[in-house]
Amino acid sequence: MMPPCGTASIQASWKNFRIAVIGALLLGLQLQIVVPIGLTGIKLSPADLVAGLLACLLVCRKIASPREPVSASPWLGPALIAATCALVFGTVTSFQRLGYVSNWAIGSKLTGWVALLCYLCAGLWIGSIAVESRRRAIAILLATTLGTGLMSVLLSVDLAPFPFIPHSLVHFPVHGFVGNRNAFAFLQLMAFAFLLALGWFPRILLSERTREALLGLAGVIVFFSGSRSGVSAFAVMTVVALAVGALRLPTLLRACIFALSWWLVIEILRIGCIWLVRSSGMAEVPAMGPFGTGLPPFFVEKTPIALIDSTGGSSDGERWTSVKGAITMWLEAPLLGVGLGSFVETYTTRTGHPLIIHNTALWLLTETGLLGLSVFLALGWTLVRPLFPVRRENIDFGTVARLAALMLALAFALMAQVHEMMYQRGLWLVLGLALAIPRQKDSAPCAD
Repeated sequence: MMPPCGTASIQASWKNFRIAVIGALLLGLQLQIVVPIGLTGIKLSPADLVAGLLACLLVCRKIASPREPVSASPWLGPALIAATCALVFGTVTSFQRLGYVSNWAIGSKLTGWVALLCYLCAGLWIGSIAVESRRRAIAILLATTLGTGLMSVLLSVDLAPFPFIPHSLVHFPVHGFVGNRNAFAFLQLMAFAFLLALGWFPRILLSERTREALLGLAGVIVFFSGSRSGVSAFAVMTVVALAVGALRLPTLLRACIFALSWWLVIEILRIGCIWLVRSSGMAEVPAMGPFGTGLPPFFVEKTPIALIDSTGGSSDGERWTSVKGAITMWLEAPLLGVGLGSFVETYTTRTGHPLIIHNTALWLLTETGLLGLSVFLALGWTLVRPLFPVRRENIDFGTVARLAALMLALAFALMAQVHEMMYQRGLWLVLGLALAIPRQKDSAPCAD
């Protein structure tokens, strides 16, 4: 039955609200700031407020219609409750061990976990309100992620004389607007996952040439982010996409040509920018850098604007130190763990500077024990299992979201071996989008 004309303006406003909210969420996701609280600070994003709003809307809808499913995973709720209890119990254990609860445990892990739940709920809300919302969300995600990524690369030249450009944006490796090269690379891999998934359904959202150009752009941004784990995950995702038919070899070759073209355009713009700054007499800009040599940051031993750990030596040493220290501490309480935040606090007390565990599973094992790790592995299975099987004959954006979520979960599994990656907001948003059950199609036009 067609809705009366009197509801047309309400429906149009509702659609505009959805587009605005999705856009604000995905654009805000590209920006993170670190609030200097405690040893390592707390990372916040403008999108956190939007995700919290959408989580509230989803909870209200669930209260109003308790029997209406919102997720394809029937055990998602109990698994999330169990994971929350594991983190709370870890906090109690830490208090018993240290005599206090650290800012790292409260501000980073517990508060961060609430934020992740909000992003998961936001993805469920976006994917469940209407079938068409997934298409809009994917399109906005690609535009905001790749757009801000390209902007970050272009701003990576040393433009310190210009006060309106933050200093955090003008060094190598390229950290983007999130302040961390690995988190920046993971955001680009999120866009790359959707571009790969769209390969199963040609021209459902993008033309083939547009998709190839964006694949090349994503590769260039990840490559010059300087994240070795990000580049490795990019390569593995490409191989898997070739294996499952989401990427064909001719498409890959054309994407490589586009990537070379993107690199040349970026290099020309950077050289022009350097020439402009030099000719203005405002400052002397270094002629060489990771882009000037034609190589990404981790292949450059010494450049005037390279970071001290651009070769990876310092970070590799810290990573190995954290692994050995985590295993030693885990053996003290193998079943229940040493408590949330205990590793950072203990290491800081002993050495005078903080160090986190650079492995997601090892971090959970050390601070929540075998019991806590088992709970989070069960949660991972609860999130991923409903995504199978991904059937190619189902041509819709739900299938695209499920395949993209699986690709991104693969990237997470790879990068989590050398980084603590569980608190990547984009991962939980995409999982929610993939698990959502649409409640309705977009409203029909009003009757005459």
